[in-house]
Amino acid sequence: MLLLVWRTSAANLPPSYAVGEQATVDVTTPVRLVVIDQVETENLRSLSARRVPCLVKFFPGLAFMVESNFHRAFALNRERFLEALQKQYHKPALDTQDTAQPEFSKWIAAQQRELRPFPLTSNLAEVWALGALGEALEGELGARLREAMSHYMRVEPATLESHIGPPQWRVITTDSKETAGGIDLVFSQTNIINRTNLIVFSKAKKNFLSLFEPEQQAYAKYLATFLRENCIVDGEFTRQARWERTNALWSADNYEAGQVIVRAGQPVDARIKAALDELRAKLQPPAGVDRAAAGLLDHSFWITEWALAFGALALAAAVWGWRRKQNGSTAVIRVGSGSIAITESEGDIAPTHFWRERALASERRVARLTQAIRIRLAPHLARWLAYKLVHQLVSNRKQLIAVQRQAEEEIELLERRLEQMQAPFKERIRAYENRISELEKNLAEKDHQNRELIRMTIATARRKLELEHAKSASEWN
Repeated sequence: MLLLVWRTSAANLPPSYAVGEQATVDVTTPVRLVVIDQVETENLRSLSARRVPCLVKFFPGLAFMVESNFHRAFALNRERFLEALQKQYHKPALDTQDTAQPEFSKWIAAQQRELRPFPLTSNLAEVWALGALGEALEGELGARLREAMSHYMRVEPATLESHIGPPQWRVITTDSKETAGGIDLVFSQTNIINRTNLIVFSKAKKNFLSLFEPEQQAYAKYLATFLRENCIVDGEFTRQARWERTNALWSADNYEAGQVIVRAGQPVDARIKAALDELRAKLQPPAGVDRAAAGLLDHSFWITEWALAFGALALAAAVWGWRRKQNGSTAVIRVGSGSIAITESEGDIAPTHFWRERALASERRVARLTQAIRIRLAPHLARWLAYKLVHQLVSNRKQLIAVQRQAEEEIELLERRLEQMQAPFKERIRAYENRISELEKNLAEKDHQNRELIRMTIATARRKLELEHAKSASEWN
């Protein structure tokens, strides 16, 4: 058979049933169907989402901030203590005799109330009063705080996403609230830890206080005020990760062509109804399209073959019409709902072979026609492209000329400005040169006057020397 045509109409569409009704006829699909089961798909995705671990963000930079806050508070309380000491004793530090006085103990008690909640103990107050900084105690307390902040302390209460999923969580170490990279990158660069290792913040505080001795509980309570949660369950990112990991999952029923969807008397459930609806949607012709043409299996290929077949049959009927009087067999060819009778003798070519030859000849004529159209259209297309190219070049040339003129005007304006700036500059240079010449001339005159003055001074001194010699000679005589 040359051509198979599946005609669809309202009469041969599968019946429509509601859930719970009984089928009245057997329904067999003529095409392959893939029917999505929405309920099973949701159940499958929900089950798969439980296998995706919860995502937690860990901020290690908070440890540095917490320790810095503690050292700043320690130094501030020490400064306040030393200011009060200077005001009370009028000197920056005390000696052991001063600290042994009862008045010093009373003054420490007053300072403990002033510096609350800072735990000012008697030992620390004496160390500060003697002029020391208490660096050993400060370093020890800072190390305790740093050690506590190295553990995972999560925010409470936990989000809904933290109650779903495996007991192992993925920790994203970051210093920003924004998450960089995609889901695959995050999953490849995260650490897997057990959820029990992420301690609730209130429990972490209790564990921290239990690490101190009874006499150090004052320091422990003060340090606990600096602790901060350094982990947070990222619910939004966890939902996104689970959606991306499960969105590609589908639950579907596959029906091969010729497979029975429902039999007469069988109750219709949700899955059967979905399959029948899918089959109706596939067989239903598009709106505004002829139903006979819309029922072709492949529109572009089968419609072309259909036209060629009818053309070939019409040509065959015209050529062989004069042979009807001869004896031979009659071949009846059915296409669609019509039929064509063709008579053939024993020495004639078989109809199937003739149709194939005619179809090949038609294809060759179409190819020659297409080539002729290309040959005739190519010069017009080339001229049109050349016109567009020349038009674009002319437009670009006009723009370049306009830009060049604008640049020339700007250069001329710049040259005029430079000339205007050079004229005063040359006058100033000339004035400076004249002034330098005058100063050099005055300097030469000054040098000449100074030399004359020196000669006169020397001559005067010589005359005075001669007078002195003359006076001394007359006295000796």
